[in-house]
Amino acid sequence: DNHQIHKMAIERGTRLGPYEIVSRIGAGGMGEVWRGRDTRLERAVAIKILPAEFAHDAKFKIRFEREAKAISQLNHPNICTLYDVGENFLVMELLEGESLADRVARGPLSVAEVLKYGVQIAEALGKAHREGIIHRDLKPGNIMLTKSGAKLLDFGLARREMVEIRAESMTVQKPVTEEGTIVGTFQYMAPEQLEGQEADARTDIFALGAVLYEMATGNRAFQGSTKTSLIAAIVTGEPPPISQLQPLAPPALEHVIKKCLAKDADGRWQSAYDIAEELRWTGEIGSASGAIEVPQMRRAAKQWRLAAVSSLVVAAVVITVVMTWRGSHSDRPAVMRFTLPVAGSEHPPVFAVAPNGHEIVYGAGDGEITRLYRRAIDQSESTPIEGTEGAVQPFFSPDGKWIGFFARHKLMKVATSGGQPLAICTATQPRGATWGDDDTIIFCPFFYSGLQRVSATSGSPQKLTTVDPKQAERSHRWPHLLPGSKVVLFSVGYGESWDDAKIVAQRLDTGERKVIINGGYDGRYLPTGHLAYLRGTSLYAVGFDPKRLATRGQPIEIVKDVRNNAAGAGGFAFADNGMLAYFSGTALREGRVPLIVNRHGDPQPMTTLPMENISVPRLSPDSTKLAGEKGSEIWVFDLRRGTSSRLTTGPRSTFPVWSPDGKRVAYASERNGPYNLYWRAADGSDQEQLLARSDVSSGPTDFSPDGKQLLIESVSEPTGIDVVALSLTDRRVNAVVQSENDESSGVFSPDGRWIAYVSDETGRQEVYVRRAFGEGGKYQVSTDGGTQPAWRRNEIFYRRGSGMMAVTVRTEPEFAADTPRLLFEMPFSDFDVTRDGQRFVIIQQKEKSAGPDHLNVVVNWFDEVRARMRAER
Repeated sequence: DNHQIHKMAIERGTRLGPYEIVSRIGAGGMGEVWRGRDTRLERAVAIKILPAEFAHDAKFKIRFEREAKAISQLNHPNICTLYDVGENFLVMELLEGESLADRVARGPLSVAEVLKYGVQIAEALGKAHREGIIHRDLKPGNIMLTKSGAKLLDFGLARREMVEIRAESMTVQKPVTEEGTIVGTFQYMAPEQLEGQEADARTDIFALGAVLYEMATGNRAFQGSTKTSLIAAIVTGEPPPISQLQPLAPPALEHVIKKCLAKDADGRWQSAYDIAEELRWTGEIGSASGAIEVPQMRRAAKQWRLAAVSSLVVAAVVITVVMTWRGSHSDRPAVMRFTLPVAGSEHPPVFAVAPNGHEIVYGAGDGEITRLYRRAIDQSESTPIEGTEGAVQPFFSPDGKWIGFFARHKLMKVATSGGQPLAICTATQPRGATWGDDDTIIFCPFFYSGLQRVSATSGSPQKLTTVDPKQAERSHRWPHLLPGSKVVLFSVGYGESWDDAKIVAQRLDTGERKVIINGGYDGRYLPTGHLAYLRGTSLYAVGFDPKRLATRGQPIEIVKDVRNNAAGAGGFAFADNGMLAYFSGTALREGRVPLIVNRHGDPQPMTTLPMENISVPRLSPDSTKLAGEKGSEIWVFDLRRGTSSRLTTGPRSTFPVWSPDGKRVAYASERNGPYNLYWRAADGSDQEQLLARSDVSSGPTDFSPDGKQLLIESVSEPTGIDVVALSLTDRRVNAVVQSENDESSGVFSPDGRWIAYVSDETGRQEVYVRRAFGEGGKYQVSTDGGTQPAWRRNEIFYRRGSGMMAVTVRTEPEFAADTPRLLFEMPFSDFDVTRDGQRFVIIQQKEKSAGPDHLNVVVNWFDEVRARMRAER
């Protein structure tokens, strides 16, 4: 059989395939390790072979194969490299040096060595944990000390799904080794393993603490004369303080190790990368003065310097700093708050924090075009990311090497190290994305679609979820993967308010779906074992088991005044190191009021009708009436008589448009799923009529002068927003302007032969003109951005930021346009203009929030969450 062949090959000094056996090194984890030579590449290798007593045991062979699969996914300078896999053998990097166990047997390591090797081991564990792999048997014997540093070995006990240990019998229910044994080495096992709980990354962190303790003192952290006494020491005892055994060891090192060895997994460091950072910092400043400092004061000072030192150098003002000390625990780090200035005049709430917490990425712009900016925590200014014009909704890859975003109807990515952005796939009207450990991206490509999944390197997306209109679902958006990238959380929208949404979890392998939160949105998993989500403008947290997909306990409000938007996105993000960042306030407050102004922007007499909070104002052809959306319904205001009437009731209706004779109003309504087209007599004397039904959302923008055609904004997943025309004679729909870019706001010229519209084909919205029907080119009217065109006589009016622009045009013999000119400038969101082009109805915001010109940052926020949740139990 295979084992006998291997044995004969070894005894005869021959080969295992292309590998020549040289000499035996010794036992390694579960296999025998031999020195060998790769005859193809002419290099020395290590070969691990399953021993004879295991070769015929299927369970051990499975475990052996699992080791190969686990190691093959790890590529890190402090993890032993796997070269090849054969039948019952592995070919690995040959390491020259000694095991940490052999080194510790000669006595404790120096503080410098403990810190150096500790950082390397922690970073290797962090890499494994990010790949969803738990080592489960971390100990000095599985760590090699080489010239290049520490190397982590033997992931033979690693597996992605933890085993369950019965506390009463100390046996494994679903073993990865033989029945009746516990996986791991007793001296380094965490209390939860011994108590029958599932292991996770924090279990390895406990073992790391035991290893660091042994490196620093030369003694094992927990000892006992029998297995029973050893288990009791681990579960209930505390190791002697390091300061008693090594008085010169820095207090900060003892603090790191003590927190690793916390009995409660929630009380430990939650990330191996955090431990590496703490050890690195201890090495940088621990011997600067020899003074004994209170650990949390040193930690706070470090965090403050990280966030504010360069800002102080350039005299940038940090508005508030609040340090909150947790009870009387002097060994716990401080929770620290400060504000961080960010550049740009407008800040959508969707931004991203790098996994290591060192920088943020957000979109900002001048109202016409946005781009991505990077803001390092220890720098005073933001810098634009080249090639990201029009970008929105950034997100990081798990390793922090890439920034994903959406721009120009594409899902894209750009390396954090620099370079040009790369397109991945189409996404016309996106609503969020999340990057998995398997290098795939889950995203919402369209505002009323389900989720899709695509390789981060490019390819064709695969449908992951489907919106179910029968269940009144309107969209699936803002996905966030749980640790291990096997389950995705997302928000399911139903009505107008996102407070009525549900947060759903779906397993990627089986498609099983489960509602986690009723009445909340934008849910995200915290490494503290909680689920954070928004309701209103408050951030809540509730206990959450990511394996059972079940909450525990009652939700607690943990952060107030968190910004969000109408699309259901929360303006908050957090990093692996426990840092929280969030925008506060709301984008716009209630108080929209219509004003009548002349061409100079001077206010004119206006009706005393109660017209506050209306939007999308549209004047009747004779300018005596005004239609608009108020409270998600269409209202008609008679400006002469001072009366008003509600034209629609029920589901949201919007985008009113007057017929040329002023007798009817067309509009879009969600009465039957997506926005469809309806109209009704302006005086309400008849019943509402359906003009056109579609599976995609549509909204009217203008009637042709003869009343036979209705221009429509049609929104579909393949091409985004397009301008189409509905024939009111035969109810047929024909494309007018349709491309991979967004085209919107189509309006007819007074003679009906031309159409003005908006397109973002240049990366910025501009106003164009083309023939209404038939062949012909297009003409750009605006020169520096423009939206919302209105055509009156020989002028086209449009909005550019807060300015009202006008362009004189000619249509005979060919189209021509003069240079745009500014009529007036004042903040407004929408407008309409009288037929003679002399007066404007503009919607002005009565009150606007100051806007998030800074981020709120909370350092060590995870500690605060744990404390708050425990206090509320």
